[in-house]
Amino acid sequence: MERRPSPYVWATWAAKVMAGDANCLFAYWLRANYRYAKLPSSFDLARWTADHTALVQKQAESLRDQGWEVKLESENSFNLQGRSGTIGGKPDIVAFRDGEVRVWDAKTGKQRHSDSMQVWIYLVCLPHLVEWSYKKLPKPKAGTVLYADGTATEVLFQGKEDPLMPKFQSTMALLAKESAPVKSPSFEECRFCDIPKEDCPDRVEEQPKAATTDLF
Repeated sequence: MERRPSPYVWATWAAKVMAGDANCLFAYWLRANYRYAKLPSSFDLARWTADHTALVQKQAESLRDQGWEVKLESENSFNLQGRSGTIGGKPDIVAFRDGEVRVWDAKTGKQRHSDSMQVWIYLVCLPHLVEWSYKKLPKPKAGTVLYADGTATEVLFQGKEDPLMPKFQSTMALLAKESAPVKSPSFEECRFCDIPKEDCPDRVEEQPKAATTDLF
C-alpha cells in the first residue's frame, strides 16, 4: 500500500458518502489517500460496459436529433483541485444547445440516492474547469440520471447557496483529512469492497452464523 502525494477523490465515492449509501467511511478514505492492490472482483465488467454503452449511445442519438451538441464520457473527464484535495469524474454525457448545458449520467442497475448526488457533483465541478472558463461556457444548472428501465431523475443545482454545498464540502474534508475515520466492517459492506485484508485487518470475509435462542 502506498500513500498518494495528495488526496484524490473520485466523484462516485463522494456521492456515496454524501447520500449515505456508504456505511464504512474508512474504505472511501483509504481509496482517497492510498494506492493498493485491489482484490479481484466477480463483477461482470464486460456485460456492464456493453449495457452502459448502449444506454449512453441511445440517449446521445436522441439528443443529437433534438439539436444538442453532445460530448461523451472521456471527452468530459476532469480533475479539479481544491483546498482539501482533488476530485475527479467522467460524466457520461454533457450536451450544449442554445446557451444551455445539461449533464446526463446513465445507470444500468437499481436506483440509488448516490446517483443523483453524482450528477449534482458534476454540476458543481464543471464550471470551474480551466477549459470551461476559457471558452466562457454557460454554467450547467440541471442534469438527469437515466435508468435502463426508461425512468429518469432530474437533478438541480442552485449555485453556491445550494443547500447541499455544506455536505459536499464536509465530505471532501472528511475523505482528505490526515487521520482515518472509524471503520464499520460488516459482511454486507465488506463483500463488495476491493480492499484486501492485509490493508484492512478488520475486513469481514464470512457471513456470520445465525445465533440460537430458547426464547421461542
